[in-house]
This record gives sequence, structure tokens and C-alpha cells, in this order.
Amino acid sequence: MRFLMIVCLIGIFASVKAQKNANSKIDTTAKNANQKASNETEIVKVVIDAGHGGIDPGTEGSSPKFKNEKDITLDIALKVGKLVDENYENIKVIYTRKRDITISLEQRVAIANEAKADYFVSIHCNSSHKKDVSGTQMHVHDFTYPKSTKLAQMLDEEFTTRAKRNSKGLFNAKDRRFNLYVLQYTTMPGVLIETGFLSHKEEEEFLNSESGQEIVSSAIYRGIRNFLTKSGYKLIAKEKEEDKKAVAKQDTQNANSAVLANYKEEKTPPRAKAPKDEKVVYKVQISASPKPIPTNHTDFKKLDMKIDEIKNEEKKGSFFYKYTVGNVYTIEDALTLMEYVRKRGFKDAFIIKLNR
Repeated sequence: MRFLMIVCLIGIFASVKAQKNANSKIDTTAKNANQKASNETEIVKVVIDAGHGGIDPGTEGSSPKFKNEKDITLDIALKVGKLVDENYENIKVIYTRKRDITISLEQRVAIANEAKADYFVSIHCNSSHKKDVSGTQMHVHDFTYPKSTKLAQMLDEEFTTRAKRNSKGLFNAKDRRFNLYVLQYTTMPGVLIETGFLSHKEEEEFLNSESGQEIVSSAIYRGIRNFLTKSGYKLIAKEKEEDKKAVAKQDTQNANSAVLANYKEEKTPPRAKAPKDEKVVYKVQISASPKPIPTNHTDFKKLDMKIDEIKNEEKKGSFFYKYTVGNVYTIEDALTLMEYVRKRGFKDAFIIKLNR
């Protein structure tokens, strides 16, 4: 009798363990399958999750003049979504919240899963009892999920190279020693971003400022865009209103750059000529930064052109250093130059006009 009881208990234990392993395998398979299938999706669905909200303030501001975490994450989330919506036709942004409301972790997961989203990006601010701790963190559930990890890496790269933030690296559940609910139970690749420490004086000021939020939201937008592009998605750029107006003018003249001249000869049809405006010069801006970037930076070498640095001596705005190429005298040449630059990877390049 005792022997039969032992055999039964062993059988039950083995059955439970097998079921647990099967469930775990199903979860992992589903997540990996979702990652693979997302490449074939025509419309890319990206969930932007503003952490906390409503009765949950998250980390509270150090004084009444500073916002709570829930307000900062919402500001940044809306800015990220706006950048995506303004620039791409086939990226659909899904918000877990667009205003200050209470929303549970379970609801956030349900929104993402029910929408059958392709990617999940959650935005948070960090805190520490040590006031000197600063920097950004990228969290994934498990490094065995390749797309989650790659997305985290590309977001981290934008935060460090373009936004000039101090990165504390990538973390998974083993590093944290606990799971993050929204990463564990969403069925698509996901990253939780800690944008900085509100317990650190300078980072709290930065994340509360309009310029700081613009820098952070731009880094998130660029990280998502770069990841999708390198993952094989064919993103459809929206034509901007200023581009439409500029194209309508269609002035023409040969550019003074050999690279541009060759490109025009090969790629562009002849257009009607217009006289120079000797009082102005047109350039194409390819980058801007709060800190100097070496003009021989690897990213710039893709153009094989002289890079000019324009320093904002008045220190107005967030980006004190602007980087441009070209020196042309008609809007048509400027448009051709901009087209050339964009096709070499600088998708956000635009024309600026300077007085001579």
C-alpha cells in the first residue's frame, strides 16, 4: 500500500512538472514566433507605455516645482508618439494611456496583447537612496529573446551617442533578480526604459525640462526607427509640408560639390534654371547635439563630404552644435543635396538658409 502511494505521488509530481515545462515552452515559443512573424507585418504596431499614472505617482518630485514620474513619462511618451506619427505612414502607435489615469499592469499587458502589437516600449524614471547615482537603463525579460535584446541595444546606443546620456547598460530578469510584469506577460518583444534618476539633482532637472524631454523622446524615436529599418521593415516616410513647398519652387543650378555633381548627373533629370540669390547660402543639416561631435565621426563618413560645425553662441535651445554639408546658392541645388544626403542614411536631414 505504501509502495503504491509513493508511486502515485511520483506520478503526480512528474505530471505537474511536465505541464509546467510545457507551459513554459509554449510561452517561449509564442514569444519567439511573434518576433519572427513581426518582420512580415505591413503595418508595424508599437505600444508606447507611459509608466504609472492616476493614483500611482511613481517616484515623486523632490520639491513642488518638479513633476512626479507619472507626468514625466506621459510627456515623453506623447512626444515619442508624435515624432513617429509625423514621420512614418506605416508605424501605428498604440498608447496604454494618453492622460493622467490609473491603469494597472494587467491592463497594460492586455492592451498590448489584444492589439496584437509587434513591439512594446515602456517608459519610466528611476530612483535611488544614493543621490549620486545617475544614468539610463534598458530592461528586457530575457536575453534569449533576440529582438527584445536588439531593440534595447539600439535604444541604448541612441541614448549614449545622440542624447549623450550616461548608460548603465542592459538588464534582464536574472540581473534584476525579479521579473517585470509588463515584460514577462506581453507576447511581443519589449523593452522597459529607465530614462534617468529623479533622485539625482541634475537628471531630475533634465527630465523635467522641455529640452531634456525632447532629447529623450528623440532618442527613443530614433532607436525604434533604426531597429525597424535594420530588421528589414520597409518604412514609408511621410512627405513633410515644408518639403512640398520647397519642391514646388524648383530652382536649379549646378552644386559646387563634386560628389553632388556626380550624383545629379547619374540620378536627377534636367530642371529649369533660376538665378542665384547672392545674399544667401543653403546648407543641409544632418545632425544636432548638445555636445560637440567630431567631424570625422564614423556616421559622417558615409557621406564622403566635408562636414561643417555651426556653434550656437547664444546657447538657445537644446542643441548647441549643428552639423551641415554643402554650400549652394539655389533652393533646387539644396533639394538635390538633401535628397543625396537622405539616401545615404540621414533620413531626417533638412535644408537651412544662412545669410552670406
